[in-house]
Amino acid sequence: MAANPDLLTRVQALLPQGTTLEAASKGFRSEEIFIATLHASRNLNIPFAQIKADVTGSDPDSIGEAIRNFRPELDLKAIEGLASTAERQAKADVKETRQSRATPKRP
Repeated sequence: MAANPDLLTRVQALLPQGTTLEAASKGFRSEEIFIATLHASRNLNIPFAQIKADVTGSDPDSIGEAIRNFRPELDLKAIEGLASTAERQAKADVKETRQSRATPKRP
């Protein structure tokens, strides 16, 4: 992420106040899962530290499973949709910031 300042800016905007990027991203299997977890946390108002613990723990859950743990009142279709939304948002963040780096900015 350090090599992509636009992505870094987007991700920092999602971080909980007082949390460093290094601390927040520690333990994730991939950058995309990290960013999707940040989106899920923000979208559903689930404290990031709590959802992160589910996604990165010793028996890690998928984002959908973590959402189900915090929002058991939701049906499976809603959970899958919310997880899919967070994953799409993460993919879009990565894709859009890669494209902005590849496209030279005009004065």
